[in-house]
Amino acid sequence: MANRTSYMRAWKAANHDKVVASRQRSSAKNVERVRRWRAANPGQAAMIEHRRREAYPCRSQEWKRNHKEQVRAYTNRWRSTHPENVKAWLHRRKRRAVGSFYAHEARLIYVAQDGLCYYCAARIAMQGTGSHVDHLVPLVRGGLNVAANIVWSCKDCNLKKHDRTAAEFMGAASISVAGDFIP
Repeated sequence: MANRTSYMRAWKAANHDKVVASRQRSSAKNVERVRRWRAANPGQAAMIEHRRREAYPCRSQEWKRNHKEQVRAYTNRWRSTHPENVKAWLHRRKRRAVGSFYAHEARLIYVAQDGLCYYCAARIAMQGTGSHVDHLVPLVRGGLNVAANIVWSCKDCNLKKHDRTAAEFMGAASISVAGDFIP
């Protein structure tokens, strides 16, 4: 039995693409059947889900909050090996956003901010990788993709802000707004 186990492990390692394709075919075929079973057996489904969460704590939100560096490293590895999935996800996310703004509106906002980061007042260039167009209320939090919800920020502030609102970020980081610009 040990020989068969080691043989199967070696075969799966050598034929990773076949294993993944087989799992995907099986998963696609059984999605509706599993959905019907879960609806018919909610108690058992909940128990199975509970066991799965105990067996794989790395999938829980609490574990992710306590191991941010490991999650970030895994996410970065996954994104670098799956650029087409990342591009599709970003496209879907922006397509779902309500509203739109135009380049000339972004330029007007940049001028109104005197070319300074909205959060830390650092000088930023309008073009290049050191500046970001940021949403005061993030799209994931229900913010609109309109000029009134847009500010310019330096890369560091925008990445630190993540999915917080501008008020939450400035309160947490004790950062004052550059000038008196209010979009």
